[in-house]
Amino acid sequence: MDELTITIGTPAEGISFTILHRTHPTAHDYWDGNWLSVIVKYSLGRFAGSIPCDIRTEELKAFRSQLLPLYDALVGTAEFATMEGCVGIKLAGNRLGHIECTGLLMDEPGIGNRLSFKFRMDQSYLPSLLQELESANAKFPVVGAT
Repeated sequence: MDELTITIGTPAEGISFTILHRTHPTAHDYWDGNWLSVIVKYSLGRFAGSIPCDIRTEELKAFRSQLLPLYDALVGTAEFATMEGCVGIKLAGNRLGHIECTGLLMDEPGIGNRLSFKFRMDQSYLPSLLQELESANAKFPVVGAT
């Protein structure tokens, strides 16, 4: 099975992405071949649930690239944005090891209900997040060219 999970925060306060498979497994071009079917699970205060979502491989790769300097300096931001707008997450460091996570989830791209959120975590969660993103990039690399 191809499933792989990426977690931001903790199961008690955070968001996880379970990558199920490539949405179009037989496509090898950039535009169709890089879609991933995921289940986004969230536990945010009194809100908890899950939504299906499609994200792109290059979105995960870009997020990891932004997360590396944030982890190294503990200052700055890293953003995970999806083409369809079903997920938007921003991590911001304050130099002291505290990371603020803000974002938005939508249950239907472009027209759905919106859940905005904010939670805090510390730098100790970043190494596992970076490793999970690296595993996702290795298992589901960007295919084709623009």
